[in-house]
Amino acid sequence: MDYRHATYLIAIFYLLFPGTLAAQQDDSSYDLFLRPDLWYNRVDGVRIGSIAEGRVAGSGHEGRHRIDAAFWVGTRWPDLPVSYRFRYTEPLSRSAEGNEFAAGAFSRILEGFQSHGLLLSRRWQMGEDYLSYWEGVIGFRFQYRFDLNYTLFPELWSDEWHKILFTRLEHRHFNRAGRFSIDKDLRFSPGETSFLNGELSITQQAVLPAGFGILIRLFGTYSTGNTPPEYLHLLSNGNEIGTLESRLTRSRGTLPSRWVEDGWIHRAGGSNLRGYTSFDLEGLQMDTAVLHRKAAAVNIELEIPNPLQHQLNQNPYTRDFLTLRTYLFGDMAAADDNSAGEGSLNRANAGVGIQLAVNIADYLGKPRGFSLRYEAPFWLSDPGEDPSWKWRHLLGIGAIFPL
Repeated sequence: MDYRHATYLIAIFYLLFPGTLAAQQDDSSYDLFLRPDLWYNRVDGVRIGSIAEGRVAGSGHEGRHRIDAAFWVGTRWPDLPVSYRFRYTEPLSRSAEGNEFAAGAFSRILEGFQSHGLLLSRRWQMGEDYLSYWEGVIGFRFQYRFDLNYTLFPELWSDEWHKILFTRLEHRHFNRAGRFSIDKDLRFSPGETSFLNGELSITQQAVLPAGFGILIRLFGTYSTGNTPPEYLHLLSNGNEIGTLESRLTRSRGTLPSRWVEDGWIHRAGGSNLRGYTSFDLEGLQMDTAVLHRKAAAVNIELEIPNPLQHQLNQNPYTRDFLTLRTYLFGDMAAADDNSAGEGSLNRANAGVGIQLAVNIADYLGKPRGFSLRYEAPFWLSDPGEDPSWKWRHLLGIGAIFPL
């Protein structure tokens, strides 16, 4: 029996008997929980695997020696049929529930991309409200896109190893208007081809009378000259490195490739000028797309009450995890025009949308679910040869305003 047959048998065993290993561990000092997992992309085919979570027995979600890992086998037998991700976390101190200082290590070889590194994390919770906190992370990683077959747009990826010192700061709290959040990412790569890349997002949500609401987001990004393309931005969505955060967008073929190439699918993030998705995608295919090193944007959504959401809010079984939003939106952005050298590129759009969000929060209240949006950006400030006012269609993945 060669290693391919062996990995198939392991994957099928985990799929059929996900609780076996956990049951065998009941009398030990360590809890290890397994559950089966299936997914699909065009390169791997159907991926069969198992997801594992482990920690010291009886210590809860913030226990010692925490493991979050997964293992898969691709049924189409690509060049690398076996993939995995692994993360180990060890609390160094904890002052109270939800407040932790921890060290960690991570490694993954998954869908044509590998990343390995170390990190330190610190969380400060504001009182007993786990939805109000500061959280900071600093770490170092090596990463490499080793197989471009997984991506629809190879030109958005570099093909070399990068060593990156990274920091992330996240803040959430409720003020008089509503929920307020800050997200900051900063990355620095030393060496001959050193680069600096950063992003900042500030969001304020406010409740208005009669069931209305307003959501405002400010976004900015800056990158130096040697920054690889996966960290640069199109106007319509986030950078390409962000596609790795979701299994829906990580590889080609999970979502219909034709829909993505035609610009009908929008991925939330970055400057988020959703109405320009088709223009950016057309530019990528014609090799005329502009990747921006500097950009600033404002995104605004005006929530409009709808009777179905009212019914969901009244139902105790759905109000905490199911949301149906209807809204008007407007996006404005200014960015450097790398294709022209000097000067800036200014764009805006407006439209109407509906969003279905399913969110089962984790033990710290962080979002854990998905959002689907149908949006119609009916006005563009610079539509090219099309009229500014036109009914356009988008299917959105992810939310620019997480609930």
